[in-house]
Amino acid sequence: PAPPAPAATPATPSTPATPSTPATPALRIHNVSYTYPNAQAPAVRDVSVDARFGQIIAISGQSGSGKSTLLDMLFGTTRPQFGTISLCPEARGGEPMDRPNGRRPGIGDMLRRVFGRPARVRPSRSAGLVGYVPADARAVLELHAGMDPYDLSRQRIMASSLGEQQLAAVRQVLNERRPITLLDEPTKGLDAPASAEVGLAMQRRAAQGGLVIFSCHDSEFCVRYATMNAVLMNGELVAY
Repeated sequence: PAPPAPAATPATPSTPATPSTPATPALRIHNVSYTYPNAQAPAVRDVSVDARFGQIIAISGQSGSGKSTLLDMLFGTTRPQFGTISLCPEARGGEPMDRPNGRRPGIGDMLRRVFGRPARVRPSRSAGLVGYVPADARAVLELHAGMDPYDLSRQRIMASSLGEQQLAAVRQVLNERRPITLLDEPTKGLDAPASAEVGLAMQRRAAQGGLVIFSCHDSEFCVRYATMNAVLMNGELVAY
């Protein structure tokens, strides 16, 4: 007679697929601090955050908590006096990582080498790496409309409301699909539908593999659209 068939090996339960998170941070902020001249206390004190592609990170806190200063350091217009800000190889395209205390080129220096002027003058032209909407979004719009004061598109931009300017700048920079996008108060002056448009645009960019970091004091907006929330208080990271 034929030998009995071997017992079937129990199937190993399959693990549900989960979105993968890169092991190497796209952007590493390590113990950065900055104090403005003549200030009695640091604007940012000993902040550390690891940010990865596909994330939307909110930097929240009240006015004066250090949100804009931290974004300025990420972009390179302000150099940290202590600590490091480093880009991963996929984002920096072979550029050297930052040294402590700003002794090596940062993001802003890469822009200055390309454009030969301070990075804030060209906030959305970032050598293919970083899109940036600063607190004054008009700089982004002027760049794309042209600097000719008689240019009709520029005249229309400057005649529009601050909220319309803010929304147009955020649209423009997110549509550029840079690996990293920095937005300083992107919903400032916007009504609820326009704010929702910004939030959905950030989610689309993250779903495409980009990293979005934005500052905001609207906790409801942060909860709804951010995947991580870094809370600053008096320049210190109190929750992440």
